[in-house]
Amino acid sequence: MLFPKVNQSKVKYHTVLMALSIESEYGSQLYGRKYYFVKYEDNSELIFFTTNEPDSDFDENPLDEVFILVQNFEEMMNNFENTEIIGLAIDTKFNSPPKFIYYDIITIDDSIKPLILEHLKEKISGFTELDFNMKEKKQIKIWLDYLSD
Repeated sequence: MLFPKVNQSKVKYHTVLMALSIESEYGSQLYGRKYYFVKYEDNSELIFFTTNEPDSDFDENPLDEVFILVQNFEEMMNNFENTEIIGLAIDTKFNSPPKFIYYDIITIDDSIKPLILEHLKEKISGFTELDFNMKEKKQIKIWLDYLSD
């Protein structure tokens, strides 16, 4: 993989922090997104995001070829709320749970599980069972169970 260079420093180490997939309800197409932790030879550390999800023009990038810098955890979680795939592939309500629960979990590194769990609990507090459809209830349970292990 060719992660962007930092200060001309080469990648020393990289690992997947989170890998998720989502299937289009309309076209039965499977899309993925990954978040990588990258450490460089100069000891700088960055997080990058890659996806093959289409944009609003239905253009797709190959997964693991285009990397977008993620500044912090908050930006990583907000990235889901602004993803165009939800509007294109998944039918959601205006007042819905966090968008990341619509994704299926491939892997999440143990180091970020507590942060995501806290974020999920915060975002669904105030909702009642009546606010979620059956698919949302199922996905929330899957996420809560996975993050609590």
